[in-house]
Amino acid sequence: MVVVEIMRKKKMWKLEETSVEWKKSNLTDIRARLGGWQLESFKESYNHKVENGISLYKKNLIK
Repeated sequence: MVVVEIMRKKKMWKLEETSVEWKKSNLTDIRARLGGWQLESFKESYNHKVENGISLYKKNLIK
């Protein structure tokens, strides 16, 4: 059931009608669930995507 919810939220990010408020709330929820190296890794990856338009994961796949 959790996987279904995660997939639903991933799809919502791509929808034009998804509000900025929902996206901010979703990011807050994600950060609250993470800790330690996972949180630091998420922050690094998310900041890279915001600044460069591509996730670190996809960047590494291209190499």
